Amino acid sequence: MRRDKRILIIPLFFILGLLIPALLGIKVGRSYRARVDVRVKAPSDPRSMEIFMKNEAEFAGSYAVMERIAYKLGLIEEDELSLRHESEFYSRSRDKNPPDKRSTEQVRRIVESIRKRIEVENPPKTNLLLFTAAAKTKAQALKLAQIAAQQYIGERAFLERENLEEGIRFILSELKAKEKELEEARREVSDYLKRHPDFVPSSDVRSISKAMARYSGELEEINIEINSRRRELQVVKSLIQPTEITPQYIVRISSFSMRLISDPIISTLIEEMRRLRSERAKLLRRYTEIHPKVKENQARIEKISSRLAEEIKTKLKADMDEISAEISDLEGRREAIQRKIAAARRRISRLSRLQGEYALIESKARSLSELRSMLRGKLEEYKLKTLEKPDIAAIVEPARLLSPLGVTNRLRNMAIGGLIGLFIGIILTMIPSRRVSRKAIPPEVGVEEIQIPTLIVPNLEWDELVISYADEHEDMRAVDALLPKGLNLILGYSPDGRRTSLGFNLAIYRARKGIRTILVGFAPQDERLSRLFGVEEVPGLTDVSHDPDLIPQAIRTATDMLFGMIEVETLANAHGIDYLSLLPYGSADRKINMENLEKVLSDLRGWYESVILDCTSALPDQIDGIRSPADGILIVCHVSELRSRGFGSLIETLGEERSKSVVVALR
Repeated sequence: MRRDKRILIIPLFFILGLLIPALLGIKVGRSYRARVDVRVKAPSDPRSMEIFMKNEAEFAGSYAVMERIAYKLGLIEEDELSLRHESEFYSRSRDKNPPDKRSTEQVRRIVESIRKRIEVENPPKTNLLLFTAAAKTKAQALKLAQIAAQQYIGERAFLERENLEEGIRFILSELKAKEKELEEARREVSDYLKRHPDFVPSSDVRSISKAMARYSGELEEINIEINSRRRELQVVKSLIQPTEITPQYIVRISSFSMRLISDPIISTLIEEMRRLRSERAKLLRRYTEIHPKVKENQARIEKISSRLAEEIKTKLKADMDEISAEISDLEGRREAIQRKIAAARRRISRLSRLQGEYALIESKARSLSELRSMLRGKLEEYKLKTLEKPDIAAIVEPARLLSPLGVTNRLRNMAIGGLIGLFIGIILTMIPSRRVSRKAIPPEVGVEEIQIPTLIVPNLEWDELVISYADEHEDMRAVDALLPKGLNLILGYSPDGRRTSLGFNLAIYRARKGIRTILVGFAPQDERLSRLFGVEEVPGLTDVSHDPDLIPQAIRTATDMLFGMIEVETLANAHGIDYLSLLPYGSADRKINMENLEKVLSDLRGWYESVILDCTSALPDQIDGIRSPADGILIVCHVSELRSRGFGSLIETLGEERSKSVVVALR
């Protein structure tokens, strides 16, 4: 019996499915639809066009546009508008334009009713917006569709002018700042030349190098001459005191100096010595050595030998004094040439140093001058665009009627409703009439167990530079709100050791907001700074931690790095890039000196509003030394790693610093 009663549910739901569409159709009544096609100037790239047209469709159906359509239709009064920036109204009431105010409940109901009557569609892979309006009469439908399309075009034209004016204001402010910096750079060049009056920027070190080479040749010749004279002096010293005047001694003197042998006195004494020796030899053939004649001859030989030794000694001393004087003169010349070489080296070193310093100052002034010229050109381009009529969107053809929603649609809806009711009734009759016991489902262990504020960001990739200079990323705005200004530590947790680019994105985002930011590479063998900005790794943080005086050379600005790598016009459009500085990790062969690191970071905090340390969780020793002075710690991981044991261990090691830590999970 109970089963028979349950079967009655089937016709009951079938009848309800027929009656509900019928009653709704009677209540709504007959309506007419009209459509206007608008062609929008969109990017040619298919992916960019799809995103652009999606945003345009949302804007065309926004509350602001619908409110102005209601105002054009006379449904609300002028003083009831909540946003006073509609193009025609703005031109009439520029002087009395009041601030924005909240809409009343009545105005909101009127705007919502208009929104329900207007539908905005974008056919796939096209740059068309289809404005379809529904009304009780044909004239009302045509008028509503036409007003909706015209209002969208007017609003887009006004926003385009607003963007141009905003761009002009920004370029003017940037131009003023760059002109001030250029004036300071030129003053710095002038002051530098005044401090070094003897320095000429066009000086060439080649002439000094040639003179130094000539001096070096002369010095080598003098050294050879000095060594030769010293050898002669040693020979003279060995000949000046002979033990005996022998023929061998006479031969040595003859080989050393013919001038000495050719002296009249010495040559006479030598000849006399030879004669007496020859006579002695003859006497010894006839007599013995004790014979009076032999003894007399020997005495005369000794007398002549003594006199000859005195003459030779006198002459050799004179030669020795002459050679010593020549050596002294050569050594004096050598010292003079050595002083000239040292002076030339100092001059070359000073000139090279001055040229290097002047080149840095002058290149900065030249870069600022080129950037100023590009900004002036951009300003003129924007001013010309303001004089032109905006060509953002245009109506393809006037409003046209579509087929009305009449009896056919109502019968189709009734048939569909009846089938749905029949299907529901059959399902209900098949459900067993017993209660289903539900067991308590234990709460899933999830992100709440971490006990640290956690933000899950679905639209950010792990290693992708998502922040450009053309738009503002909503996810990066949420990430930036998690951390205070000051010293922030970005820890990327990944079991496979891959580095995340969230620290790069946060640094670029803050720089675009006008915050003086420095991005510090805190992990070795990380080549992303050189890959993205062309930064040389040395000198870097490791070198600065050992020698803090290297900080000015280690810090690079993004403007200096990108200048010459990208077009100057693109660089001029990179809003806020002047606020971004870079400090790479440095030499991977050296470790960070943790004792000096605190002073280095203190200096950076004094110079910059935001200091971002990009690190990885695989460096526990470095993390322990920096997490205490950090103002905020951001841990980046994949959502799948939130429950992993390694991630839990990392959270536990934070200790008391968990109170200033946040987690960003990427999908």
